[in-house]
Amino acid sequence: MIEVEKSFLLDEKTEKRLMGGAEFISKEIIKDIYYDNDNHDITTKDRWLRKRDGKWELKIPAVKQEPVSKRVLDRYEEITSEDRIQEVLKLEANGALDENLEANGFFPIVAITTTRSKYKKSDFIIDIDEVDFDPNYRVGEIELIVEDESQIEAASKKILEFVKASGLNLNYLPLRGGKVQEYLRRNNPKLYADLIEAGVV
Repeated sequence: MIEVEKSFLLDEKTEKRLMGGAEFISKEIIKDIYYDNDNHDITTKDRWLRKRDGKWELKIPAVKQEPVSKRVLDRYEEITSEDRIQEVLKLEANGALDENLEANGFFPIVAITTTRSKYKKSDFIIDIDEVDFDPNYRVGEIELIVEDESQIEAASKKILEFVKASGLNLNYLPLRGGKVQEYLRRNNPKLYADLIEAGVV
């Protein structure tokens, strides 16, 4: 599964333009714990290993991407198989992923609780996220899910056309990355600086 999405900070004007005619789907509380090691071997490769509500997920770039500061869209493959995650991270799969991560020096670096409101508009899923570390920091995401790399460009084009048709400013992206990067900017300046140096943010 590959996620193609446009993320942006959400203000009242943007939300009003975007949400007109959208159908409410659900509201949920999501608890994410992100992992890395002392060398930041995962995050500095623009990979994001998390335990979401008790289930492991690894997001890796589906194609070569520009740094977040210059990126128009995010395109990530989401891996949910623990065996596959261990293979990508080059861990010996001789036990449970939790145990192997700890044995190889990986530990939690970010814990975020998100209140997510999900909507559908046309072919698109729109997520509105509010985070526990700042009630005024709200992020919107316009997303399409595709099955393989051959569908990425068509999905990207559809999202950009949707953004333009919604009257949103394509260049309005006053955040470097999403909520995890914002959390690190505020709470882990050393890692955030490493991500900037690596071209991830």
